[in-house]
Amino acid sequence: MQTIKTRSHLIPLILGALLALLVVANATFQYLSFTEMQERFRARFASTGRKGPSAAPVETNLVVNSAAAFALLGAVGALGARARYLRRAQRWEQQLEQGRAVQTQLVPASGVSIPNVAVAAEFVPAYEVGGDLYDVFPAQDGRVAFSLGDVSGKGLPAALLMGLIQGALRSGAWYRDAASHEGFAQNLNDLLCGRSAAAKFASLFWGSYDPDRGQLSYISAGHCPGFVVRGNRLERLDSSGPVLGVLKQSRYRQVTVDFEPGDLLVLYSDGIIEATDARGDDFGEDRLAEVLARCSGSSAEHTRREILRAYRKFLGDKSPDDDVTLLVLEAAPAVVALGAAA
Repeated sequence: MQTIKTRSHLIPLILGALLALLVVANATFQYLSFTEMQERFRARFASTGRKGPSAAPVETNLVVNSAAAFALLGAVGALGARARYLRRAQRWEQQLEQGRAVQTQLVPASGVSIPNVAVAAEFVPAYEVGGDLYDVFPAQDGRVAFSLGDVSGKGLPAALLMGLIQGALRSGAWYRDAASHEGFAQNLNDLLCGRSAAAKFASLFWGSYDPDRGQLSYISAGHCPGFVVRGNRLERLDSSGPVLGVLKQSRYRQVTVDFEPGDLLVLYSDGIIEATDARGDDFGEDRLAEVLARCSGSSAEHTRREILRAYRKFLGDKSPDDDVTLLVLEAAPAVVALGAAA
């Protein structure tokens, strides 16, 4: 079946070539028939001095038909080449669509049910696949692990590198303590320095939430500052190390902050704060902070909607230039078992 599909593009070329040969053969046959008739005429009326019919019209017909045949062959060849190009482009587009589907399946859906937190998220690649990624999953001892990253560039190369990072985050036990977290960050950085191209690097904000202690621990490797919305206060979570994949032996520091039930953690990619409107102005971190200040006491889902509403209103009719990823985590109230002591 594959052989039939692969060779089916030859059918128009073969038919076009046969048609061109028929045109030339017909013109040649007419020319030869006329030449033979002219010779018989000359032999018969040679003594009378009469001239046979002129071959010029037939010769002209032969030239015209031959030229048309060669033009037909050229056109068929060009169409065949274009058809092969279109088929390759179609296959590439299908592969990208499959890659987008796989990448979408790798990230948890907004509103996914995870103990101890409420999750609201948005993931919109600028192309079929993107270099942004977020993840949330249950870890050991009731902890919740989370991450949001951004690989330089866009499209398939960035998506492949981000897939490598996500796999490493899922397979490591970096959330156990600060030493494990910081050591994992150094090892991941060294891995990317040796595996990725010189122009490829990644920013990454990842950590874990411990509901028993009411604490959130994170490392930000050159990523956009996160925010904790706590009542009427807004706490900025700054970077604690350089981007990944640039300098070997880089050091990273785990930071721990309070994170109580009702608090919100807001993480995002630079596709949001670096978005520009028609005038060339940035959406900016300050505008995002203003939106978060209005979301005091709101749920994770309401906060997600408000951020995206402000972002889209700011863009207007302008299309996004970069991947857009947003993750909002809300610390859920502790569940008290029935019959427990007050």
